[in-house]
Amino acid sequence: MDFEGMYQQLDQATKEKVSKWQFVKRYKKIYQGIEAKALKVEAIKDEQADDESEAKAFRYRLKMDTLQRYSYITHINI
Repeated sequence: MDFEGMYQQLDQATKEKVSKWQFVKRYKKIYQGIEAKALKVEAIKDEQADDESEAKAFRYRLKMDTLQRYSYITHINI
């Protein structure tokens, strides 16, 4: 997992609240703790937005192998 790359995707306000070191340490610990493997992320098109630039959230489906099978759909506000 590229946690440093994930950190770079955060907005400036979030980066001011959490350092890269804290972010990387936290997410490494989480993903190691749940024994995450075979991570797959799939974007879900927002059918309600007229134009992709109008989308206010990014929907995605996250699948991974963990201690228990896990599938998650969520939104990220942008």
